[in-house]
Amino acid sequence: MGYDSQGRRYYCIEQNIATDYSIRSVEAMPDSVLTRTLGELLRQYQYTSNLEYMQPALAYIVHEALDTSDGEYGWSSVRDSVQRFYPAAITKAEELYTLARAAVPTDIATRITYTDGKRAGIVHLDITNIDGAPTSGTEYELELEGDAVFTDGTQRKTGVTDGTALEFGWRATDEGNVRVRAAMQVQGLDHVTSAQDFIRLSEPITVESELEQFDVHTLFSPSLVTQTVPEIVNIGDTVTDDVTVLTEGENNYWPNNANVHATGWYFADIPNAMLDSRITAETGELARDFIARLQRWGFTPHAFATATFSHSGQQQRVQARNADGTPYRVPETTAEGRELGTWVWAVERSDQSPSVQQLMLGDWVSDFLEPTETHTVRLPELDEEPEQPTDENTDEDTAEDDEIGTEDTAEITPSPDSHDDEGNAAAVVVSPPRAHSLARTGVGIAAAALACTVIFALGVALLGRRCRAAQYVTELSAPNTSETHVNTTDFTDNPHM
Repeated sequence: MGYDSQGRRYYCIEQNIATDYSIRSVEAMPDSVLTRTLGELLRQYQYTSNLEYMQPALAYIVHEALDTSDGEYGWSSVRDSVQRFYPAAITKAEELYTLARAAVPTDIATRITYTDGKRAGIVHLDITNIDGAPTSGTEYELELEGDAVFTDGTQRKTGVTDGTALEFGWRATDEGNVRVRAAMQVQGLDHVTSAQDFIRLSEPITVESELEQFDVHTLFSPSLVTQTVPEIVNIGDTVTDDVTVLTEGENNYWPNNANVHATGWYFADIPNAMLDSRITAETGELARDFIARLQRWGFTPHAFATATFSHSGQQQRVQARNADGTPYRVPETTAEGRELGTWVWAVERSDQSPSVQQLMLGDWVSDFLEPTETHTVRLPELDEEPEQPTDENTDEDTAEDDEIGTEDTAEITPSPDSHDDEGNAAAVVVSPPRAHSLARTGVGIAAAALACTVIFALGVALLGRRCRAAQYVTELSAPNTSETHVNTTDFTDNPHM
């Protein structure tokens, strides 16, 4: 063993040749686990005193690893003598080599895991020894290139391994790709050519890992799937809706620990003719602007609802409410022909927390009169009115008093079974058509009353007519020497006939 003016130690690797302590050439030895191990031992202990056979142990390790000399004075011959005369040095050498085996890094690699969609995660830096365990004392450098930074905002980390797994959090800064570069420092050796060859420590060697690449995505685009339930509602019913939030599409991930707030507007009194007239928000149009546009066209929200979600796929059943928070109910003023109701739902960027707002590009808005969001109001039907009483002088075939609409007319026809012997009508039947709407009830009652009045008048007229017929028969049967003449105008000129 020798040293130079810089204090560097030289260790002999040719036992059978005498040295002249001159340097003819120096060449870096190829990097290998062996050179790293020897370099690590020399780096740590080359200046340690001879205490506990440190230097003889190092010399023994170097000869055992690199000395190929043979012959009477070669290492293969001398080894047995060293082991026999210096057993303590051999024991120390074995101890040092075991320590070096654990400390020397043999592999470096990086792994990427995602913790928040593809917008955040961890870089795992694995610097391990020959047994696959993390090393201690190895200098390293870790660097990100592209659309991500470490959690402290930098893109570069340096340090020294401490025998534990190395993990570094990162977060994406944009949509794109990230490259991970990692490197470690290992101890190298120089081969020194002299009369007797030596080795010495060289400058550290940088060993890089394989390049790691991964994709990052920051954007978040929640959407809603909704279904109005039930599809038909009655006057006085509350209005409910099933709302489900989804994260559809590739690389659309729900942010960790995030809540998403949604707002719904309920519209009523929509003409039935608009059932297929779907209206869609313009690209980039804010939800509030879309609602304002609908209002300009005459569609004003009647009620509102809100929902908050904590994960994709979550469903809530919501109830429409008035502005004061009370449940909205289908009003009695719902008009025939305007029986449609529909929802418009939105996830508004401005309603979200600042952290979620950073991930959203804009609002999500559903269509107006979307089929799954549209229902109909069932109007009540008019109940049948009981039969109206008829004059006792009429026959059994009287009119049925059903509901009569505003545009309906009562038809009055002679009963085919009610004629006297001369073929004259003896009774009437009133047959009004059935009404179709509760709104016509008052007019129906008035029409029924009119029919009864007509029946009564005709009955009185008929009674008078029958009386005149009886008088006529009496006159025919009475003895009269003069010629009798029947004036038929007595029947036809009656103003009640």
